[in-house]
Amino acid sequence: VNDYLEAARSLFNWLLKQGRAGFNPLAMVEKVRTKEGRAKERRALSDAEMLRLREAAAERWPVYLMGADTGLRRGELGALRWSDLVLDGERSFVRVRASTTKNGKAAEMRLHPELVELLCKLRPDSPAADEPIFETIPRIERFYRDLA
Repeated sequence: VNDYLEAARSLFNWLLKQGRAGFNPLAMVEKVRTKEGRAKERRALSDAEMLRLREAAAERWPVYLMGADTGLRRGELGALRWSDLVLDGERSFVRVRASTTKNGKAAEMRLHPELVELLCKLRPDSPAADEPIFETIPRIERFYRDLA
């Protein structure tokens, strides 16, 4: 709201300079008060939290581990296909397609050996190229319940 107010004030100030307005009707309008203080601080999960999550998550653990290991968002995890993975021992990585990322840039991300082992067990014998890696991606509420 404050940004819009400032933009409208600037417009009226410009109109005054151009001789197209006689006064700025927004000159005396006060800005809206915003919340003071800092936004909620984000942090990585602790080792203890990851262990608790692993125990509680069961079949959802591969999704959580992939998210924690790569930093991919929920939508990006859901868009991953088996053809995006290269599971080749120490040089294993995931190709994240530009069409699925928020910033529109493709990326290759190396995978942790524990995740590679888990994905190898999860992979069907001959998956179709467009077959999704994860059938379902848990919603954030489910994640918080698993973490609690």
